[in-house]
Amino acid sequence: MHGRHMQITPEQGQLLAMLVELMGATRTIEVGVFTGYSALAVLLVGELKTFDDCMIAGLSLIYL
Repeated sequence: MHGRHMQITPEQGQLLAMLVELMGATRTIEVGVFTGYSALAVLLVGELKTFDDCMIAGLSLIYL
């Protein structure tokens, strides 16, 4: 598979983090994890809370 690159920009990651913070979400599901960048952006919002209250799940398929 050629053309692999990060799928979201840092600005999009900041937007995701802001939306999660505004919603007060404590659980998220990321479908299609490639680099995990967006999951990390959401996780950083969790640092403002306690990690005991936050959960992130990532689902991805690998085609060989």
